[in-house]
Amino acid sequence: MKSVAAILLLAVSCNAAPQLPAGLSALACPDYPYCGARGGWLEVPNVPGAAEVIAAQEALIRASLNPAAGLPGYEAHAAAEAAVREASREGFPAHAAAEAAVLRAQGLAPAGTDPGLLAHYQAEQAVRNAELQLLVNQG
Repeated sequence: MKSVAAILLLAVSCNAAPQLPAGLSALACPDYPYCGARGGWLEVPNVPGAAEVIAAQEALIRASLNPAAGLPGYEAHAAAEAAVREASREGFPAHAAAEAAVLRAQGLAPAGTDPGLLAHYQAEQAVRNAELQLLVNQG
């Protein structure tokens, strides 16, 4: 009984898969029904100006297949989003602050440190070192 149910389940799942026309594979045409066409898959009526309208419609269809294609700055935006997601992880801000403190104590600049902030921190450390040197010389 279980084997019959398994066979029926397998048959149902096979029929649920998307069906391509005979002789066309998913590898050859991953974006069926367009198959990477650069134009010409929509019928152009014999009307003045129709070719431009159809070309614009095909461009919109292609753009909706991959909305990010051709957008200037998309990669930079995606990287910034990833950085925000990474920074908002639980415990990450505290860890990043501790890591930055250790790097500054070692005299290193944490990644992404503002140059003005770094110069201020270095001047502050120079003053603290001079104060320590005065205390050592007095004692």
